[in-house]
Amino acid sequence: MTNMYPTVESSYFGIFVKKQVESLQREGVATDVLFINGRKSVLNYITAIIKLNIMLKNSYDLIHAHYGLSGIVARMQWKVPVVVTFHGSDVNLPVQGFLSKILARHINKSIVVSSELRKKLKNKDAEVIPCGVDLNLMRPMPIEQAKKELGLDLNTSYLLFPANPDDKAKGYKLFNQVVKYLQSKGLKVQELILRNVPYEKVLFYYNASSVMVFTSEREGSPTVIKEALACNLPIVSVRVGDVEERIKGVVGCFLAERNLQDIANKVELALQSNKYKNGGEAVKNFSLEIIAKKIINIYADILG
Repeated sequence: MTNMYPTVESSYFGIFVKKQVESLQREGVATDVLFINGRKSVLNYITAIIKLNIMLKNSYDLIHAHYGLSGIVARMQWKVPVVVTFHGSDVNLPVQGFLSKILARHINKSIVVSSELRKKLKNKDAEVIPCGVDLNLMRPMPIEQAKKELGLDLNTSYLLFPANPDDKAKGYKLFNQVVKYLQSKGLKVQELILRNVPYEKVLFYYNASSVMVFTSEREGSPTVIKEALACNLPIVSVRVGDVEERIKGVVGCFLAERNLQDIANKVELALQSNKYKNGGEAVKNFSLEIIAKKIINIYADILG
């Protein structure tokens, strides 16, 4: 059960949940998905309770909900055990965070995508399991090949913004200021926006870029960071979520303070470093297969 899942209009929305479902299915878990389109209408959470009770007339062993609001719907029944993965916004936002803390006390198991979220959730028994990465798809390729695929200028360095600019929490305004500042210094850079891109083409955006600039205000364990690492894309990020932990020790990646000057300075350093070689090493333990096995172990513990 999830309130983030790809749709026809937004094929990248919640793709990490879909990928996790598919990886569990490949490991032998029979799975149905109940998608709650809360963005379309909050009333869909009410109708989801009805749909859930209809579905539970079939024989299910367990409900795995993604995000706190979906977890509340899942806990509206006591017929089967409930596991909830908390991803970040459900814990970091005031109202959702309050509800998530209460929910975590009344479910069978909490999963969080970072140790920081476990502290905020105030649930020491929560398991830290970030979402996995499709390492078969996300891989390095020559930057010229990726640029040609997207029709980009071979002589321009592209700075990747890996989110919807309309989402204020993603920090596009600061990102745009960095791009304009670097352009004013004479650097031939342009922004490249990863928005509503079919998942199969995301690979080309990572590989066509020279640096990913991550300016988000709140996160859990952003999948785009792990995907960029798998593609050996240098990253400049503010301290948010588990990014510091993920990029620690990776050549060409830099943490920056949340201000224009420091981010711009670190981007210049990243541009000079060229593409590093050990990004894949940093995410080798986050494959979809490894993460799926960890989740299945939780299911097995609950079900005995």
